Amino acid sequence: MPTFDDPSLYGPGDATVPRDSSVADERFGDPSRMWLDTPIAWTNVTFLADDHIGLTSNPYFSNNTLFILLETEPPDG
Repeated sequence: MPTFDDPSLYGPGDATVPRDSSVADERFGDPSRMWLDTPIAWTNVTFLADDHIGLTSNPYFSNNTLFILLETEPPDG
């Protein structure tokens, strides 16, 4: 199993993290595996078209982050 520093997790990009790497998708370009295969138990994923620094000034990022932090009930446990 690859680790997060495995080069095969990364794809071509514009100096930002590609989608498959950001969600730890383990399909590695296999078109026969149709659904996300990741060791992370995601409950929600939101993609925004900004670089890392631009996210802090993106109103959609701010609104969604505040909603998650203030309005989402914590999981049991």
